[in-house]
Amino acid sequence: MKKSTIGLIIFAFGLICIIGGAQDPQMKGQSGFFVFSAILCAAGLILFLISRKRSPKRAVTAVDADGGITTEVKSTPGEAIYCVWAENTTSYSIPLGCCACSGPAERRITISCRETLGNRILSLEFPICRPCYKERYQQRWKVIEPVQMWPITSPVRRMQFKFSNHDYAEMFAKMNKGELLK
Repeated sequence: MKKSTIGLIIFAFGLICIIGGAQDPQMKGQSGFFVFSAILCAAGLILFLISRKRSPKRAVTAVDADGGITTEVKSTPGEAIYCVWAENTTSYSIPLGCCACSGPAERRITISCRETLGNRILSLEFPICRPCYKERYQQRWKVIEPVQMWPITSPVRRMQFKFSNHDYAEMFAKMNKGELLK
């Protein structure tokens, strides 16, 4: 069992002791019990905060015909996002490289959005390499989308795309006569 999970269990046990003791009339005079339960809560919370897993940036080597190219995988939602505005059409040209790292892609992911006017659903398939797919989609409880999109209705009908990779955003903007926002 992970230390962070043990920390949460200790915190919950201490909290349950405090709540249960507060509701029992015989425990009202037992200040040592409440002090011990509070220390248990604090220790569990500290253990959880110190030992929880953080998502650092990781380098992944994507191999193509020319050899290995080291690229950076965007692994947290707080990293840079590159916006592209493109005309709202029925089809878009999608670059061939991985949408997360621009390396060679072996898989495809489907990104969808719903337009409020006309209730139309737009779904596009973007290529993604195996390491980026594993990093973004095979983690429990967390999915980090490399591409996001939604319609913009005022003043002109456009689609806004957000990419986690600058090179891919530039290629997408160029292929679809879009505008990469600075």
